[in-house]
Amino acid sequence: MLFLKTCKAFGGFEAGRRIATVVIVAFVALLIAAGCRPQKPPVEEPPVVVTAGDIAVCRTEGDEATAKLVEANDGARVLTLGDNAYPEGSTEDFEECYEPTWGQFKNRTRPIPGNHAYYRRGLRLLRVLR
Repeated sequence: MLFLKTCKAFGGFEAGRRIATVVIVAFVALLIAAGCRPQKPPVEEPPVVVTAGDIAVCRTEGDEATAKLVEANDGARVLTLGDNAYPEGSTEDFEECYEPTWGQFKNRTRPIPGNHAYYRRGLRLLRVLR
């Protein structure tokens, strides 16, 4: 009853519908202006993979230099491309040459053995890096 009286006061039923439409549109515009629109999902950063091979030689400083580059890419996956410790890929080579520099990245390293690791019966590389 109240609706009919209100419609008559504003010029009839059609005028009431127009007023209701204007009120609804104004309300939606207010919600949009207030920031109530759906949020865009966050864009994920692409993964970063750092690769290197022929890494650790105790008599040179190349492994120190490349370790600094890996360290600068915090969180990047590390993929070693073989011959990771010289001269023979032995457990001792890894402990003395690889461990002091690249050993800090073990938790994010995925090793690929090279021919030096194959020469050393049983791929000790995989045990040393785990």
